[in-house]
This record gives sequence, structure tokens and C-alpha cells, in this order.
Amino acid sequence: MNKLYAPATGGIETVVRQISEGLKDVMQIKVLVCQDKINQTIEECIFGVNVRRCASRWKVNSMPLSLQFLRDYKKLSKQADIVQVHMPFPLADLAYLLAGKSKKNLVIWWHSDIVRQKRWMLFYRPLCSFFLKQAQAIIVATKEQIDNSDILWKYKDRCIVIPYGIKKEVLYATKSYKEERNAHPLRVLFVGRLVYYKGCEILLEALAKTKEIILTIVGEGPLKASLQKQTKRLHLENRVFFLGQMEDERLFQEYASCDVFVLPSVVKSEAFGLVQLEAMAFGKPVINTSLQSGVPYVSLDGKTGLTVPPKNTVALTKALNWMKNHPQQRLAMGREAKRRIETKFREEEMLYRIKKLYEEIAIRNNKR
Repeated sequence: MNKLYAPATGGIETVVRQISEGLKDVMQIKVLVCQDKINQTIEECIFGVNVRRCASRWKVNSMPLSLQFLRDYKKLSKQADIVQVHMPFPLADLAYLLAGKSKKNLVIWWHSDIVRQKRWMLFYRPLCSFFLKQAQAIIVATKEQIDNSDILWKYKDRCIVIPYGIKKEVLYATKSYKEERNAHPLRVLFVGRLVYYKGCEILLEALAKTKEIILTIVGEGPLKASLQKQTKRLHLENRVFFLGQMEDERLFQEYASCDVFVLPSVVKSEAFGLVQLEAMAFGKPVINTSLQSGVPYVSLDGKTGLTVPPKNTVALTKALNWMKNHPQQRLAMGREAKRRIETKFREEEMLYRIKKLYEEIAIRNNKR
């Protein structure tokens, strides 16, 4: 269960789709999500996965509100051997509470803390804590998420670390799109939603203090217009290119043709950064930030890229210039990044461990 499902894009949506499609041949999978401001409930089969999208007319703080979701959760959770909820998703917490007594079959995948809506958290925290107490297991992608979470540390005995795995289609694509550049200008790539925690404003400020570096931005979001205005104000129109959302085939070409990938996120809402995996799979070094999350665990400072303090324009400028001025070291970091992905972040391993966890919980429940 999650807010949305493909074709909606985002890190959590990607993981939900990987699990659903990866395990559908060995167990019966049913995905329950909300529509995005569409007051109609539909059922469909997407690549062999049964998806029910519940009618949702309103949104509060990016969360869809759906009475149909509450009703369907109560029905489906009682039928299921395992209920997996991807959080943060307050509507699922509420659905669990309203559903009444249920089987001991709840598995939570905790993707990130809620950071920005502090007033909202005053009301939500008690419900969230109750929900976490009911979980048989809480999955996180890195140990750093447990250590630095404002909530999870209380439930660390239930936490299981299962790193995200790189999508198979990305690995297949890396065999077709191969490009190692050692030329000017330096091509920098950002991929992600244009929202506050991604730090694109800082990236533009840093870029303005460099020369012979161009930036491609792939993605859409509420900050796009303001970022475009900032680009003009900084006289970067000939060096920054907004390409919007794009299909995988075009995105893979952007990964292959860039020299450096940058993830300048500023708060730990960025808990992991799946796009780092994709760029690294293409053999690209990463500039990321030292957030108290899993972000710096994915790409390692000095080995597969450079890590700078968040919101630090000076440090980010230095990192960009270092990448431009050290082409051989940059290429070596990219090759090490590719090796790290192939050994540490395999989709097959992620799916195997999730399947094993499901089976262990189901067996334990059957013995009761």
C-alpha cells in the first residue's frame, strides 16, 4: 500500500513497482493506492500486477484523502497474509486504526521521516507511533536511517536493513549506452522532482561561480518556474537546460552522456536518493551531500564521488571545479561507482530478502 503507483514517478513509487513486479510470479500481489485528485476508483492490471486506485478528491500536504481507501484497506488487510505499507503515508495509519483488530501481518517500509510539516507532526506522531508498534518488521534501506530518525530509534529492534536494488532495465541499458568523456565543457546532470528539499537553488548558485560547466535538469515540480527565473537572474541561460520529465530511453541517454551526477539535497527528506544508483550504474561519479540519512552511504566521499555539506554553496562550487579539473580521477571514481552498484545494490538481493521476510512472518502467524 502506498499513496500512488506507476506511471506516477518517484523513489517510493519505483520501489513499490519493483517489489510488485519482482514477486508477482511467486506470490499473489494486490496493490492498493489512491488516485491523484480523481474522484473515480478503478482496477487495472499493469505488467501482471493487480492495482486498485481509490477515488480521491482532495489533498492535504501532498497526501490524497480517500474514503474508498479506508474501506478497501479494512477488507483487503483481513484477507492478506502480509500487509506491506510504504511510509510516510498517514492515510494508511488511519486506515489501520479504523479497521479495528487485525492479524499480526503488518510490514512497514520506512522510506523517510516527515521533516518539513512540523505542526502536522505534532498531531501525527501519536498515530504514527501506534502504527509502528503494530509492525512485525520495519524495513529501512540503510542503518543511517535508523540512527538519525526522530522516530525509528524507539523501534530499532524491529528494523531490518534491506538496501534498495538497481532496476534491471537500468543495468540492461548501461550495456547499450556507453560513453566516457574527457573533454570540456563538463556536463553535470540532476534528475528529480523540483521541490524544496532537492537543493536546486543551491546548485544554481554554485554553478554561477564556475566556468566551462553546463547543467542539465531532468524533472518537473512546483519550483520549476522559480528555478528558471533564478537561472535568468544569474545569467545562466546558455549553461542550464530544463528538459522536464522524460521516458526511460531518453533518461538513459542523459545518464550516459553526462560527466558528473549531482544530488544537492538539503534535508533528510532525501533518505537515500535512488537516482544516485542509476547514475552510478552508468559509471558516473556523484556529488552528494552529507545529510543524516542514507544519501552519503550510497556514493562514498573520495571513492565514488565527492560529498559536501548541505546548503553550502562554496563547497559545492569547489566540488564542481574539482571534477572539471581532475578528469582522470573523475573517470576512476565513475568506474568504482559502477562496481559498487553491481556488488552492493542488486535488485535480485533486495527481492530475495523481502520474500524471505514475508515467508518467515507468514509461517510464524500460521503457528499461532
